[in-house]
Order: sequence, then structure tokens, then C-alpha cells
Amino acid sequence: MFRNKPHLVYDKRENKTRINMKMVLPENYDLNEQLHIFNRKLIMKYDESYAFDLSDPSDEPEDNNSDYKVSTIQKEQDLHLPNNVYIHLYNNKKTLVYQKSEDKARLCIRQTLPDNYNIDAEILKLNKSIISKYGVSYAIMNEKINKVHEEQKPKSLPQNIYIQIMNEKPYMVFNKKENNKRMSLSILLPHNYQINKELLRIHAKIVEKYGEQYGFDLSQYHYTEKIVAIPENIYVNTRCEKPYIFMKCDDETTTSVQLPNTYDLETQISNYHSNKPIKNINMMSQQYKDEYKHILPENVSMILKDGKHILMYALRKSSVKHYISLTLPQTFYNLNLQLVCLNKRIVDKYGKEYAVLIHHDS
Repeated sequence: MFRNKPHLVYDKRENKTRINMKMVLPENYDLNEQLHIFNRKLIMKYDESYAFDLSDPSDEPEDNNSDYKVSTIQKEQDLHLPNNVYIHLYNNKKTLVYQKSEDKARLCIRQTLPDNYNIDAEILKLNKSIISKYGVSYAIMNEKINKVHEEQKPKSLPQNIYIQIMNEKPYMVFNKKENNKRMSLSILLPHNYQINKELLRIHAKIVEKYGEQYGFDLSQYHYTEKIVAIPENIYVNTRCEKPYIFMKCDDETTTSVQLPNTYDLETQISNYHSNKPIKNINMMSQQYKDEYKHILPENVSMILKDGKHILMYALRKSSVKHYISLTLPQTFYNLNLQLVCLNKRIVDKYGKEYAVLIHHDS
């Protein structure tokens, strides 16, 4: 596989264990970009302790008493951090890290700390992320904690409707037995879901699948979509595995900020720059396919056809059959900008209600 091709190699022996990883480099590449990609793969395969420093020495703080050094000293002297939690410097940013090995699997969540922070508030935020991703049994707080999303549950749900945690993810479930016939349907609840909005969604699916006689009374579950003013160069991708906001800086560049588990979209947009957006690195299709499937919106996939990578939007329902494809460049490109192009085609052809990104035109 690696014969006659340039590649990056990481090789380290530690406690009789060999840490080894290789990555083939594309025909034309920027070494700095490839090192960043390789570093992320290394972290995903092993953990952050094996990451190498990619910062320019000239960028290091000159003051030995800088916040970066203080944050590391605090970890040892002043802060009483929970087990499996530590403060780490990653790309010159203070980061709160939860890391644990269990049954040959490595659990890891990283949370960038602001310049000025309250460590108790940051640990509480980290705890919520841990519960959301891995379940309440991995909580790092000693206090009694209900499962994420439980607090959003209304005092009463319609009959035969309930919320269930499956594979550490929340689902809204419809389950009813009538005349020895079992009717069952479930929907995955998105990040930051609003209960009444999701009740409208599952109601529509029940009616579509089983008929109007099995719908429930919606009069007590009012929901009005909040209209948020979105700047022209801002896009929101909430229908993917890890929701985020990104900004189109020019025809080749975007920056992005990942959204927390619970958020107010208007606030997140207004605080975009203060949330320290990162510049998105241009990559090739196979690299996106290997590492970044989590940013593809619902109903969008990346496929290989006739030797070319294609973004495919496909939506199939009883009364709807949508297909739109977008051929991707064979060189380095920004996937966010390709999603913008695909989103425009979807809106132009099928209407704003089918947009895969939230934008001021959608």
C-alpha cells in the first residue's frame, strides 16, 4: 500500500507496547495541513497524550507566567479535578479533557477553555457532555444527576408516547397495541431538541404510517418556530452528528464553531467570534470520508461513482422522492463550501423546507 508513495509515519515503543500509525500523502500536498490531519488521526486512534506539538515556536507566549503555564500548574496545585479529568495544552489552547479506558475502548471528550473561566462551571459543562455522549453512568459529578434531556420532559406526554434512552441517545417512541396488532415508531431526538417540536414531528410520522385515527391531540403542545436573524455569510449545520456553525470567509475559506449540547441559536450566532472559531483545513474526498462523516447533514452522503466522489442528497418517503448529486473536486477543497452549493440546489429545486443547512435564504 505504501510502496513508492510518500507517507507520514509515527512509531513509538512504550511499556513493551508499540504505537504505530501510517498515512499515505496525496500526490500534491501541503505538509503543514497533512501534519494537522495526521495529528488528529493519531489522537482518534490512541489518545491526546500521543499528539505532537504543531505550533510555531515563535507563537509561544514569552511571559513565563502566562495563562497557559498557570493553567497547567493549577491542575497540580490548586484545582481539585475529578478522576479522569485534566487540563491540557492543545495547539496553544487550554483544554479540559475527560479520558478513560474501558473494555479496550477509549472514552475521550475535549473542551476548550476560554481565557477567563470558572473551573466549576466548566466541569459542570463537561459533565453534561459526558452524560450526553456516554450515559449517566460515566458522570464525573458526585451529585445526583438525571439523564440528559429528562429535564426537558413535560409533565405529561400523549398516551403511548414516551422518551427512551437507547445506545446513550434519546428517542421519542410511539408504541401501541390494538386488536393483537403492534404499532411502533421512534425518532432520534436531535441535539438541543424542543419537546413540543418533536411531538409535532412524531405525530406527522404516525399519521403518515398508520393513519389519522392514531394521531393525538396537538392543542396542548403548541410550538412556534423562533425566527432567528442569520447573517448572509453564516450557515448552521444542526442535522449532523456534531452540530456546528460555520462562516464563509471567501470563496475558498470557512471557519467553524461546534455547538454545545443545549444552546440558543441567536446567542451562539451573536457570540460567534468570541467563541474562537477555527479555520477549516481543506482536504481531499477520501480524507473527509475517513474522518469527517459526522459533518454530513441528514439525507446527505458521500459516494464513489465512476472513480469520482459525489455528494448525494436523497430523501425517500411515500409521497416524496428527492435526488440531487454534486461532483466533488479531485484536489483539495472545503467541504463546508460544497455543502453550501448542494443546499442551494436543494432549495432551488424542492423548496426551503427541505434545506439541509440553516441560512438566511432557507
